Amino acid sequence: AGKTSSAGSAASSKQANAKPSGELTQESLKSYPVTPESQFETEDVSGGVSVTGCDSEDAVVVVPKTMKGKPVVEIGEAGMDNLDKCKGIVLPDSVKTIQFNAFCNDPQLEYVEFGKNLKEIEDSAFNGCKELRSVNFPEGMKTINSSKGGAVFANCRKLQEIKIPASATNIGSILMHADCPNAVIVTPAGSAAEKWAKANNVPVKNQ
Repeated sequence: AGKTSSAGSAASSKQANAKPSGELTQESLKSYPVTPESQFETEDVSGGVSVTGCDSEDAVVVVPKTMKGKPVVEIGEAGMDNLDKCKGIVLPDSVKTIQFNAFCNDPQLEYVEFGKNLKEIEDSAFNGCKELRSVNFPEGMKTINSSKGGAVFANCRKLQEIKIPASATNIGSILMHADCPNAVIVTPAGSAAEKWAKANNVPVKNQ
């Protein structure tokens, strides 16, 4: 491929930064531009970097696949918490782990798009995300809350649906029904998520 002219580069750069118009939906998340690396703080971890801070004031935050030339493999503890204006978050396929309190108290967060290689989400990750509507964990997901004890979706009062694949076999505490009164867990029959839901009096629907 040849080099683009400076005029072509400027045009493509402008296009890349254009924000979609219209109402935010789960589907429209995919059309937002990647958030500049300068709006994140990171630290080195095994296999790449962890996001340890974010100061974006955009309605949608699209986490880059790489930062400092390394793959983004983790959203660290409280790494993207207290984003007051954020309504949508898009994670790259490189992210495998979401740590404790990662998105805690993002008061306007409605939609999240996980990467396809996510394996683990820790306790209280979405604690206090009062506008969160639905969550779809990818196939291959293995662990949902295993250590500190706080429910992943504590105080997510508008949460309606959590899709959990059969691959998720290590489950601690997903939510408390009193915190998320309208939430239904959607999962294959016989899965660990179905057993957890029935044991904790949370409505379940089989895929």
